[in-house]
Amino acid sequence: HPLPQYNLCIESSTTICSIAIFDTEGLLMGFEEETISNSHAEKLAPLIRQCIFNSNLSFKNIAAVAISI
Repeated sequence: HPLPQYNLCIESSTTICSIAIFDTEGLLMGFEEETISNSHAEKLAPLIRQCIFNSNLSFKNIAAVAISI
């Protein structure tokens, strides 16, 4: 059976860094947010891992990535 597929969305263009995961119907599956001044590169990977973990998903479920920089 194929794994369910989800979209990972990353917003890092402001001081608020946010990660969201949506299913193919647009239903929000997970969300993480942190106010960061100049350390987006250091915080992105942990926020992504946390959002995927809290959504009970794995990286294998991510079919697409959307990034706002």
